[in-house]
Amino acid sequence: GLASVTFNSGIRSGYVQFVARVKRDSLSSITSDIKTIYIRTGSIASIALISVSSSILAVRGVGGTESAAIVFEGRDSLGNAIDFSNQTWINFKLQGDTIGTYISPNPARTDPVTGRVVTSFSSGVSPGVVQVYASAKSDSVKSSPVPFTIASGLPDSAHFNLGVSQ
Repeated sequence: GLASVTFNSGIRSGYVQFVARVKRDSLSSITSDIKTIYIRTGSIASIALISVSSSILAVRGVGGTESAAIVFEGRDSLGNAIDFSNQTWINFKLQGDTIGTYISPNPARTDPVTGRVVTSFSSGVSPGVVQVYASAKSDSVKSSPVPFTIASGLPDSAHFNLGVSQ
């Protein structure tokens, strides 16, 4: 005889194993070999911020924290982290008071297992606010902005005056 079955993958990607069993009689059965298939994710449809190690940085050279690790995750249209079949390059852009700031690596390729990218944002030589954006597919897929505050350091004699007024 011939048997058939329909499998609907649902909304999650990953490995699925199938085994068929047929009852031969009331005491025995026949079992097939295990068949494994992989349900792939869709292509990147959104970029989610996963974590930022610090959103407040110090101006370069004043002795404070000068860089932050940023983790983004590429997701398909169903919210699944993209897998190896849909790995992509994520580009990073800066907006705001960007004098001397930089991102490295830029671009970064998504991890084949987690769909994540890790990059480092480094402060520049002037205080202010900088926003970091992640994008893919020629900027058609973008993250929400990730804001950073770059604060100045302690005053020094070249940038601090004290006087008496009458």
